[in-house]
Amino acid sequence: MCDKRNSVIAKIHGGDIRLDPCLREQIIKLNYIAPFTVASCCGHYRYPETILVMYDLGTVREIRSGVIIPRKRRFYKIDTYGYYYIPELMAKPRPMEAMVRA
Repeated sequence: MCDKRNSVIAKIHGGDIRLDPCLREQIIKLNYIAPFTVASCCGHYRYPETILVMYDLGTVREIRSGVIIPRKRRFYKIDTYGYYYIPELMAKPRPMEAMVRA
């Protein structure tokens, strides 16, 4: 997971995609063998890592949990601290104190 909320650019399916640095290589490899990745977030030590893929029929699914996301865009909501999460997965966020590394 990334400590910071910064993104890097990766070329996937001919387009430039913004990704969390810690997910870059994983997403690039995943797109060679799996359906098209539409969104991802490492969770930044607050939420679980999520990778959303779209299947041929237009179904969007989070690959780790298997949960189907009923939207075609705007998958993530933003919490009061500026971190993104998927409401359908509603993992309880970690307290801010747990995010600070010693």
